[in-house]
Amino acid sequence: MYIKQLSICLLFAAYLHAETGCELLTAVSPVVFSYDDEVPQPGGTGTMGIILYNDSDSSCYNYPGVRITTESDYISFTNSGSCEGENCFESWWYGMDGGWSYLTFTEFLISPEAPENYNFQFTAVALTLHCEPYCPPDSEPWECLTCPNTEPVQIHFVTGEAYPNRMGDENLDGMIDLLDIVRIINNINSGYYENPDYYYGQNMGSYFADMNQDYSINIQDIVMIVSLIMAG
Repeated sequence: MYIKQLSICLLFAAYLHAETGCELLTAVSPVVFSYDDEVPQPGGTGTMGIILYNDSDSSCYNYPGVRITTESDYISFTNSGSCEGENCFESWWYGMDGGWSYLTFTEFLISPEAPENYNFQFTAVALTLHCEPYCPPDSEPWECLTCPNTEPVQIHFVTGEAYPNRMGDENLDGMIDLLDIVRIINNINSGYYENPDYYYGQNMGSYFADMNQDYSINIQDIVMIVSLIMAG
């Protein structure tokens, strides 16, 4: 599921031990970045992204999902999904096969009144619907409360400082350099990106390598990344 929006990446893993048949859901690779700005600015836009991974051999059909929140009054999500309020975003799926991952993004707006050097923090948790012990078996999923299935994972950025993530950073180390070029070339030559399980199903590094977002990683993307490196 791609919602094209906006920025670089720290890896996190938070495991879920639920009583719903979804034994191991993992929230990994939350990112904050922008397609337009290297530095978050008051009045600007950015993107928060995360991968939900089913780290088990069995399928999860209890409506796995992700909730992203921020307590800052200077941030509002342009699409809240099923979440109530402007400071929250939720994305849900009917189910996930074992070993699969889903990638989702949501765009956010930075208030023009946001002060300089302000520390924005996002919190993400993996969730499942229909998992409360008092939830009747024949009820609809939305008739029950959601259950947080992971310890929260967090990522932050500061106005006036570079976003932690940026398109072109294939290895997600916070820098765009020769290592990303070498990794992309090796992955192209090995056919890594041609496997839909890695790209379309979905891998954050592959997403950041696809500079022009045409769902194909090739020489055009490499040229664009080289241009970024040469520009400093």
